This record gives sequence, structure tokens and C-alpha cells, in this order.
Amino acid sequence: MATEAVTRVCRWGFDNLGLPIITWSANVGNEASRVVAVKAGFQMEGTLRLRSMSQGALRDCWVGSLLPHELRDIP
Repeated sequence: MATEAVTRVCRWGFDNLGLPIITWSANVGNEASRVVAVKAGFQMEGTLRLRSMSQGALRDCWVGSLLPHELRDIP
């Protein structure tokens, strides 16, 4: 269900806003978010050190991106 929601929002962004790319990030260790992003078609690009504020502390985060042709269709 989460993957379908992400896919729909990304499709809207590409089709209605004309976005050329969509970026994603999540705190390192948030596997559930990473799985959803990969299923939607995001390509993982790496880890940014101390770039995300969470619970009052800076944390490392994973980042990825999605181009329009990479978006997967979710039934």
C-alpha cells in the first residue's frame, strides 16, 4: 500500500508538475522506507553523513533519486 501511494504521488509530480527528478532520503537503518523507495523505482545513490535531524540529533541518511522513465507501475 505504501509503494502504491509513493508511486501515485511521484506520477503526479512528473505528469502534473513536470518534475525532471524526484529525490528521496531516509535515516540510515530505516529499511521499510528504503524497500518502498526501491519498489517504486528509486535508484539508491549513497549515504550522506550527518544530514538529517531526527529526535534532536544529526544522523546519517540514505539518498536516492527517481527519473520519470524509472517509475514502476504498481498494480
